[in-house]
Order: sequence, then structure tokens, then C-alpha cells
Amino acid sequence: MPYSAGAVIGIDIGGTKISIGIADMNSSMLSRYERSTPQDPNEGVEWILAKIADWHKKQDNRFQRIYGIGIGCAGPLDKEAGMVLHSPNLPKWIDYPISEALREEYDVPVFLENDANLAALGEHRLGAGRGMENIVYITVSTGIGGGIIANGKLVTGVGGSAGEIGHMTIKEDGPDCNCGSKGCLETLASGTAIVRMAAEWIKNSDKPSMMRKLVGIQGMLTAELVAKAASNGDEAAEEIIHKAMGYLGIGVANVVTTLSPEAVVIGGGVAKIGETLFKKVNEVVRERVRLVPVEKVKIIPASLAPDSGLYGAFHMVTKNKNNIAQSKE
Repeated sequence: MPYSAGAVIGIDIGGTKISIGIADMNSSMLSRYERSTPQDPNEGVEWILAKIADWHKKQDNRFQRIYGIGIGCAGPLDKEAGMVLHSPNLPKWIDYPISEALREEYDVPVFLENDANLAALGEHRLGAGRGMENIVYITVSTGIGGGIIANGKLVTGVGGSAGEIGHMTIKEDGPDCNCGSKGCLETLASGTAIVRMAAEWIKNSDKPSMMRKLVGIQGMLTAELVAKAASNGDEAAEEIIHKAMGYLGIGVANVVTTLSPEAVVIGGGVAKIGETLFKKVNEVVRERVRLVPVEKVKIIPASLAPDSGLYGAFHMVTKNKNNIAQSKE
């Protein structure tokens, strides 16, 4: 069977959801599945295997062969051992051998990488950063992560931990972070931070608010709900979003000053706020950055969202295609 006829699997494990993508050898998506991330990692892996098996049974000869699996997961990771060590937003996924669990079922190469790094690869190779040599990708979702492409290559750093943009200290006496530090960007500008600030306001204020009404209707408070209230003129929600995006702008300004990339690509669920986010971040970056030609730095939305990480996972597998193909002949 020709190598081009096979399929590759991409898996993106985040603090809120798990996504599975199945693609051909040109990284064209064939099928996609998604669910909320379970606390129990075994439940997550069982669901992944079940969905892959269900898809596989329905395929003709073109896609019967699976050549490899790429996994993106929030770190810290032991990539060589294929283990999730102790991700702050996956509190029960501790020392979990995820690569082994998938390799045992399919006997194919399994590649594990930080989820934001994979998203950076996806956007660099196939998305908003295509054709650029130096970009930084930032995902703003349950947490905040980052990936750095320098001179066309992913920067991984010592222990593979480069790009943890969400854990730079922005406010010395800021909120406690799940990573064990305080005042991290993640505690001030993530979806979780927006929800925390909104919950504190609702608890401590008796003023009328669309946020309060929407919580009553939907039964839960989310960053999307706060953004919706803000877009409809709720002053408290507007202030919360404005404050969070201001902190995000400070984080992006630090990144631009340090790395001077051609572009900062922003993805993740909170990026759906759209124009409000990008306008505020651009304002803050242009106010604060002085030593870099900031007019040459683009701050743009991810074009593959919400699947930037899946496309990065496909690329991670297919870039090893020669070794994989030889091992399968």
C-alpha cells in the first residue's frame, strides 16, 4: 500500500476539552471528535481509543493503515517517556503514561509534545504564521500557554519547557497560580481568571447585572458568558474583560520585547472575544514596547482555531514520514 494512502491521528488534551483529529498524509482533516476532559485519565484514553476504533472500522483500504499518533497536552511532560507529569490544569493526570497506552493498542509511533507548542507548529506550517520564520503562538483558554518558532524551528528549551508564557509573573502580589507561583499571567488573563473576577463581583455587588441574569439562565458562569454580557453593554463585565485583556497586553508586550517576532498569533477559547481582545492588546503593546520596531510585529488571530494543535500534531507525525514508512514496509 502506498504511504500516501495512510492516516495520522492528532490528539489535543486541554484543561477543558479533548479533541481528536484524523487526517490524511497531507494533513487534510478527515474526521474530528471532541468531549470535555475527564478527571480520570483512563476514562480519557478509553474514549480516545473507542473513537479511533469506530472511525477505523468504517474506512476502506485508503485509510486502513494508521502511521502514527501525535499528542498535545499541557505540561510539564516527560516527552521521551511519553508521560504527563503534573499539568496544573489536569490535576489528576499525574505521572500518566499516555503514549504507552496508545502505542499498546495501535503499535505505531506516538509523539508527545506540549499542546501550545503543537499549536504553534500548526499555525506556523499551515495557518496564520505560514511563510514567517519567527512567530510566537499564545493560547488563551482555561489556562494560558505558548509556543515559540525561531528561525523556522520550534524552540523547546531545557527539559522541553520553553514557551510557558502563561507562567511569567505579571503581578508580584497577584493571585495564587496552580503552578505554585503567584501573579502569573494565567491567573490574570485566562478564561479561569475572567470567571474568578466575575464571580467575585457578583458575590460582592448588589447592582443589577446582565452577568447575573445570564448565570441564572445558563446555570453556570463562563468566560464566554462574561464576554457576551460585556458586548451587550454590561459595565461590570466590560471592566472585567478590559482588565483581563490589559494584563494579556502586558504579557504580549514582554514577549515582543524579548523575542521581536514577526507575529504574535493568539488562539484559544478566550480569543473568540475577537476585536475587543486584539484592540486592547495592540494598544498596550504599542504603549509599552520601546526597543523593538513594534510597527513590524503583527498581533493576529489563529487561523486554524480551535484545531491549531491538531494540525500541529499531524505535522509532527508526517515530518517523520520517511522513518515511519520504512518501519512499516
